[in-house]
Amino acid sequence: MDFEMIKLEPNREVQWRFVGGPPEWVGTDATFQLTQDGETTVLSLRDFVETGKGRPSPDDLKIDNWN
Repeated sequence: MDFEMIKLEPNREVQWRFVGGPPEWVGTDATFQLTQDGETTVLSLRDFVETGKGRPSPDDLKIDNWN
């Protein structure tokens, strides 16, 4: 897959637009909300990867002791 970065707010949000790859993805935007914990940027996609269904914050699956 190829994408271009549409938006970047360091430690807060990143948005990608897919410009190459499977036809159903081309033109699709993916936006990720990020959180900062000390020097670590946190992004959790575990539930989506394991089940195919995401749960955006604040209903996301907690996988660590940072939350």
